[in-house]
Amino acid sequence: MMIMMMMKTMLLLISVLLTQTLQSQGRLASQDETMAPVWAQPEKMRKLYNVPASKTVKFRCQANGNPTPTLKWLKNGKEFKKDQRPGGYKVQNHMWTIIMESVVPADKGNYTCLVENRYGSINHTYQLDVIEYSLNRPILQDGLPANRTVVVGSDVEFVCKVFSDLQPHIQWLKHIEVNGSRGGPDGLPYVRLLKTAGVNTTDKEMEVLQIRNVSLEDAGEYTCLAGNSVGYAHHSAWLTVYEASSSSPAPAVLRFDTTVKEMEVLHISNVSLEDAGEYTCLVGNSAGIAHRSAWLTVYEGKRKSYMSGAM
Repeated sequence: MMIMMMMKTMLLLISVLLTQTLQSQGRLASQDETMAPVWAQPEKMRKLYNVPASKTVKFRCQANGNPTPTLKWLKNGKEFKKDQRPGGYKVQNHMWTIIMESVVPADKGNYTCLVENRYGSINHTYQLDVIEYSLNRPILQDGLPANRTVVVGSDVEFVCKVFSDLQPHIQWLKHIEVNGSRGGPDGLPYVRLLKTAGVNTTDKEMEVLQIRNVSLEDAGEYTCLAGNSVGYAHHSAWLTVYEASSSSPAPAVLRFDTTVKEMEVLHISNVSLEDAGEYTCLVGNSAGIAHRSAWLTVYEGKRKSYMSGAM
């Protein structure tokens, strides 16, 4: 009986040892299992990259495989060497990444990562396009500043909308006469500086010129001058100032009970010599301002007398 029990115990022990041995061999077998390369995160590997010049570009080709695959980079189908690019590039093998700093238009092309081991190879191509922005002088919105007509003592604003990739410098000038001449021997106009940017002045503030309590001396030509490191641009507008009088019609202003059709027509009744001059139709909305001008000429009529005689 004792011998039987000892035999059963021995068989049980052998079975346990055999199971452990087989499990250990299985783990070793799984650890030694070969595998061709596969992408670890294929959903993050987009193909097309459009980047501005001077930016840093990173391409990543993370992969799994057994044995660990090697990584090689090609440009336009040929081996990509560091001396082929000014400044070279960096490769982070542990991150499966190539890094190019301060890219230029010459870096445009197809970049292919080739990942392989003895059981297979895979590749992925990134297409790089480097956008080179051309710097231009400032652009001023068409129609601004607009001509203005005001009564003596009122306030007036000129607006100049400036668009510039580089930091613009904005000035407001008024054209003046020197010894009866509007320009100098060099052909440049005589001007007086009215407004220029200060330390705490914003571009938005500089786009508006305000003239308060307008006088007859304020009438004339005003120029918005905008410049940057590339060049400059300018637009001009005229300010017409008149003295209010009982015989002078006030400018037409849209009232709440006035239709647009009514505002398209200006009636001047009982015209006098003082009504002669330039009239401007000014139309504006949230997008901008447009205007057209016309001149009214007034003259005094004289009767002519005709004499008839007999033949």
